[in-house]
Amino acid sequence: MEPTHKSSNNDISEIGQDIFRPDGYSFYDELSDTEVIKHPVFTAGINQDWIYSDDGTAQFWPVDNYYPPGERHTNFLDYDVVKQHHTLTQILMGLLHNGFTLQAVEEAMPSPDMLDIPGMKDELRRPMMLLVKAQKR
Repeated sequence: MEPTHKSSNNDISEIGQDIFRPDGYSFYDELSDTEVIKHPVFTAGINQDWIYSDDGTAQFWPVDNYYPPGERHTNFLDYDVVKQHHTLTQILMGLLHNGFTLQAVEEAMPSPDMLDIPGMKDELRRPMMLLVKAQKR
């Protein structure tokens, strides 16, 4: 089975329905009741990787085609992974338009004690994860 990410839904009016419908699925943290989503800046990244200098230093995170929603392909552990890209507005408004109340939104970043891990300081340069806590009204 090849990995997939999120839903195949491109209609922003149905994002909340798709994530929380009985046969839908999401990455969900049961400890905090929070929806864990790849940040749109991350999914809009070209090849979802940094642009590196000749010496291997991460120079910048390229973003292209941010606004059009839809499939994005990337390679993870030799698998073609299909992800669905939506803008931050499409995600949050999709939830609000489907009867959810936003309780918390956080662009997660590494804690200070993680910054000694190789490559982790680069994670402060762009958001990778979006945490959304929403409750159905």
